[in-house]
Amino acid sequence: MGPRFSLYFLLSLFSVFGCVRVEADKEAPTPTRLIVTRDNTGVKMQFQSVEGLRYSVYYRDSGVVNDEWKLLSNAKEIEGTGELILISDASPRARYRKYRIQSLVPVKRKDLKKR
Repeated sequence: MGPRFSLYFLLSLFSVFGCVRVEADKEAPTPTRLIVTRDNTGVKMQFQSVEGLRYSVYYRDSGVVNDEWKLLSNAKEIEGTGELILISDASPRARYRKYRIQSLVPVKRKDLKKR
């Protein structure tokens, strides 16, 4: 029993218990570039949005071992408009944080592939 058998066994087991793979007829979005600038008032971020997508910005404190990514409270599921979007983080720790952005692709039931 090699790794291939184990993989097929796990996939079969997952499909029996309700874990299924979902595919949609949507293209993955192009990577979004988050531009971060720091000054005395905190951190300012900007990115070019795509209409129809939603975006969330996450942060973690640099210098902290195994720190988890946390959702920036004022940057949760921002609606893309096709315009430049500006976000700020005025936290005293903002200057020492790392940031990342996540693009969320909306998927509607009609877009799902039938198996």
